[in-house]
Formats: sequence, C-alpha cells, structure tokens
Amino acid sequence: MFCKNCGTQLDDQATFCPNCGAEQETPQPQPAPQQTPPPVAGQPVAAATATEQEKSAFFKSAGSVLMLVVCIIATVSVVFAIISQILSFNILNIIFALIGSVLGILIIVGMWMAWSNSKKKTLNPTAIKLIRIPYIIQFIFACIGFGATFITTVLAMIGTGVVGEASGATGEAALGIGILIFTLIAAAIPFVFTCVIFASLNKTLKVAQDINENRSAMGQKAGKALGIILIIYAAINVILGIVGLIVNPLTGIMSLITTFIQAAYWIVGAVILLGFAKNLNIAHGN
Repeated sequence: MFCKNCGTQLDDQATFCPNCGAEQETPQPQPAPQQTPPPVAGQPVAAATATEQEKSAFFKSAGSVLMLVVCIIATVSVVFAIISQILSFNILNIIFALIGSVLGILIIVGMWMAWSNSKKKTLNPTAIKLIRIPYIIQFIFACIGFGATFITTVLAMIGTGVVGEASGATGEAALGIGILIFTLIAAAIPFVFTCVIFASLNKTLKVAQDINENRSAMGQKAGKALGIILIIYAAINVILGIVGLIVNPLTGIMSLITTFIQAAYWIVGAVILLGFAKNLNIAHGN
C-alpha cells in the first residue's frame, strides 16, 4: 500500500509512514463468503412452489364443462346403482350396495369439489385426496379379487386334471381345463387394463395433488398416455357390448346402454386428461 499523506510505498501491515510519520489505516480482513452446504443424502429437499401457469393448467381442466359432464355422469351412475338395489327389496343387497358405493361416493364428492374450487380459481388438496385415496383402495380390492380368481382357477385346473387322469376321462378333463384357461384369460385382460389405467391415473392425480398443495409438478407429463388408454378401453367395451347384444338381444340392450354410458364417461375423462397434459406441457415450455 501507499502512504495516504506523502505517497511513499509502505508494507501492507504498516501503521505509520517512516517518511512523514503519518498514521495509516490498517485494512480490515474481509469475511469469507458463506457457502450453502450440499444437501445430505436422504434429507428431503424443499419442493419448488407451483407456478401460475401450472395452476392455470389445472383450473382449465378441472373447472371445464367436460369436468362438469363427468361429475354428472358419475353421480347418476352411482345413484342409479343404489336405486336399482333398493328396488330389489333385498335388505342384504341394499346394505352391500351402500357399503360398496362408499368409495365411489367419496370420489364423486372429490370431483365436485375439484370442479367447484377450480371455477373459483382456488386450490384444495382435500378434493384431490378424496379422489386419489379411494381410487387406490379400489385398485387394491381389484388386485385381491383377481388374485383370488387366479388361485381358484389354477386349483380347479389341477383338480380337473387329477380327476380326469384318475377316471380315465382325459378328453373331458382337457376340455374342462381349456374352458378354465379361457375364463382366466377373460379375467386377466380387463385386469391388465385396470393396472395400466391405475398407474397412469394415479400419476396424473399425484401431479394434480402436488399443484393443489402449491408444489411444482416438476415437468411431469401427466394425462397423455392415460387419455389414449382410456379411449382404447372405451372402444373395446363398446365392441364387446355390441357383440353381447347380437348374442343375447333381450339382456344385451340394457347392457349396451350401460356400456355406452361408461364409454362416454371414459372418453370425456380422457379428453379432460389430454387437455390437462397439453396445458401442463405448455406451462413448462414444451
């Protein structure tokens, strides 16, 4: 450094100038810049706040007219199912219908809440949880049901083979086993669709729940795959309903009407999810 009075070059730690005797100011040490420690493995990292674009993507889909249509169809379906059991005048059927409808009713309440809040441009994580949690429980029951069907069918196949071999009726046993295999395949195909739909829908609901909890969706592509799957699933059900009508015209008419209602429900839901995926991708600049 240099003397502030006479300009003589001095040592950096000098307090007086040897030439003129002027007192010098000793430079103060600068504090080291503070560094943020890296996150510890396993320690949760704070999620980014949901952007206005992400919220807008959710509001556009959940508050749309199509969402209102889905809510109405779902409500009518559940009410119709309960009324049909009440009209059977069977106490046990009525009790089981009410118990079995609890999860569906919770989902419908969540759907109406999501639609109502989206119209008001307000977030409500409870609404999405009322949809997602009962849906997860329904999927668990579906897995248990298919597991029970699979085990009983396999045991029946083994029993049929053993009995046929012991009695010498191998031809009849082979036919019985073939029918059981067909039955198992017929149960497995819709279950596979159920698994695929659950995986996609649960992911989409998780994205919606994150946004409603004011967390960023982190660029997840929600809804696109599910929308396509639901349209395919609806088309297959319509084809099966038409085949059922041809095979049995008397009972096929009501079955076909029910199938068309369910297909409309899935297709409209698919359009909503595809729109949500599109709006969310636009929000993320994709």
